[in-house]
Amino acid sequence: MLAFIGRCSPAWDRDALVLAGLLSALLHLVLLLNWLILHRQAPAQNPRSPETEVALVSPPTVDAGKASAAGGAPASRAAAPELQVRLPAPGAPSAAKPPEGRIGDWAQSRSVLSSLALADPRNRKAAESLKHLEQETRLQQLCDFEAILQINRQYGQYAVDFVIAYATGATIRRGDAIVANGAAFHSNGRWYNLAFECQLSANQRDVARLKFKLGDAIPEERWADLNLPKAPANPLGGD
Repeated sequence: MLAFIGRCSPAWDRDALVLAGLLSALLHLVLLLNWLILHRQAPAQNPRSPETEVALVSPPTVDAGKASAAGGAPASRAAAPELQVRLPAPGAPSAAKPPEGRIGDWAQSRSVLSSLALADPRNRKAAESLKHLEQETRLQQLCDFEAILQINRQYGQYAVDFVIAYATGATIRRGDAIVANGAAFHSNGRWYNLAFECQLSANQRDVARLKFKLGDAIPEERWADLNLPKAPANPLGGD
């Protein structure tokens, strides 16, 4: 027995060391792959923009009677305050410019941005004012605000400060979603067509997700007929 151990022990030790080394390398490889998978699947963090400041404004150029007669929003909805965003001042520091999305393609929200922006202490007044609006109007404003933030996040060629959901057609309530196929958004002094479907949260308090599609520029000669102001008032300052 002693002779057998003396003859086989060195080889066994060598093989055991090689096997242990292989197992250790394999274990580290598995741990590394798991770490990479978890980090790739983790949702991207969306840093808050220091320039995302909002206020409720009353757009006097939106004629309630015309909107209602054209099959648009009811008079009370058309005259309700709208959320407007203050854009960064020229030369102000901002996050990296997002990639330019393809116009005409449907885009999806990657995360909800409106709740985060309204939770900012600087937007406490706007958030509090929203609570006093009629329920459907408040939800519409949240959807408009989400559309503003999503377009600015995903389409680097725009700087959206205002959205009107019923610019060219009435909004539709479809279950827990608000559908606006005749919306418009304002960016860099121009108005553009917009369509979106805004899914609401189960408690009907927040936006759950947004699907939207950007359209072509609206000719300036149509702005008056659609009650689209040339320069929406910015109560927060700036151009």
